[in-house]
Amino acid sequence: MNVERPLTKKEVRAIRLVLGVMQGEWGDMLGFSKSHILRTEQANKHSYEVSTKFDQAVKYKLKQMGVKLEEVLEIARKRGLL
Repeated sequence: MNVERPLTKKEVRAIRLVLGVMQGEWGDMLGFSKSHILRTEQANKHSYEVSTKFDQAVKYKLKQMGVKLEEVLEIARKRGLL
């Protein structure tokens, strides 16, 4: 899986769910408001890309936590979130 491309809104929601993080906590971790997270996830039935800033924040935070994005997306796929 190529994660060099921008993440989609559906993938960002799936990442949060796999990590077991609430929307407010996810926003705090990424430096975005809970309402921003909520708006981003509202289009979860579509594969719209998130903004570059949001994409970079998610990838940076996962890297900082030592979490491999590819593995998280694979878990999400196996759970039927993607």
